[in-house]
Formats: sequence, structure tokens, C-alpha cells
Amino acid sequence: MNQQNSTVIAPKRPNFKVIVIGVLVLSAIVAGYFLLKKDKQQDRSQFAKYIDAYTSGIISKKSYIRVHLANSVSNTTDLGETDKKLFDFSPSIKGKTYWIDAQTLEFRPDENLEPDQNYEATLNLAKIFPVEEKLEEFEFDFKVIKPGLAFTENGLVSQNNTSLHLMKLTKRGKHCRCRRYRKYRKNIIAQFSAKAKNKVEP
Repeated sequence: MNQQNSTVIAPKRPNFKVIVIGVLVLSAIVAGYFLLKKDKQQDRSQFAKYIDAYTSGIISKKSYIRVHLANSVSNTTDLGETDKKLFDFSPSIKGKTYWIDAQTLEFRPDENLEPDQNYEATLNLAKIFPVEEKLEEFEFDFKVIKPGLAFTENGLVSQNNTSLHLMKLTKRGKHCRCRRYRKYRKNIIAQFSAKAKNKVEP
């Protein structure tokens, strides 16, 4: 009787040299990311001789984007709207740029900004006055506030003395002034009216 020889192949273990190389490459990528991030922050501080203040942090969807220059611009003779394309945004924002005074630029969007959206902005300084090499564009960012909606329930009470099976639920809401709130309010009223014939008072 012939016996068949079976061969068991053990799985190959990862080469120690390959693991070390992988760890080194990953470390280099992470270190490069943080160094690049740090360089950007350092570069922004170098703009202090040109930029005094700018829009940042969390802003309203109706806000204008402003940049206040460190010095007056001598070649700005007429205040108001300028035809020069001085700002770029990502995501893109359509609007117009105005000189408020000899040191202040203001971008006014044509429509409300998108809620809960992060924007990256670039101001082309080289189009305003001569600047040092590598400082031609000033980059900054901001975020539009996220709409909020909260309700405080005041409880169920009888709608009147004759119809005790009809109840009334009262609520008090704190909200931002936005179309989304009005949509939620209509949905809440509709849901309570359909389920229990309740009346929701604003």
C-alpha cells in the first residue's frame, strides 16, 4: 500500500528588516506632516509686517471676511468695490471685494455661507503692494457656525375641562434664526397632531 507523503508549509514570518524599514518610513511621514504644519504656522507669523488682523475662528453664515493690513496702501485712491481678484476661497465663494478704508479689505459673499463648513482663504498680497519673496499669498481659514436647536418640554395638560381625552403639549425652543429651524418646527407640529391630536404651542 502506497503511502502519500503530505508536506505542511509553514507560513512565512515577516522579515525583520522589512518591518524596520516600514516603521522608519511611517515615522518619516508623520514627522514630515508635523514639520510642514509647523512651517506653515511659522510662515504665518512672518506676515505680521503686512497683516494686522483677519477673519478667523467660527463666524456667522452672514459674516463678511475681512483683512486689516498693517500699513495704509498708498495706491488706493477710491474706496468701495475693487475689480481686482484679491481673494480665493476653498470651497469657492462668489462675491465682491471692497476697500473699507486704506488698510481694510472686506469680501462680501453674494449668498449666505454654508453652515458647519470649513473654508480656506488666500489673499494675494502681491496685487496690493510689493512683498518679500514667498510671502506673496497670505493663507488663513475659518468655519461657519453649525445651526443649533433645543427644546424644553413643559409637560402635558388638559386642553379644556370638557374634553379630558384631548391633551396639549407645550414646548419652548431655543434656536438659531435659520430656515432649518422653521422646517423642524413644522415637522414636530405635524407629528404630534397626527399621533395624539395634540396641539404644540411655540
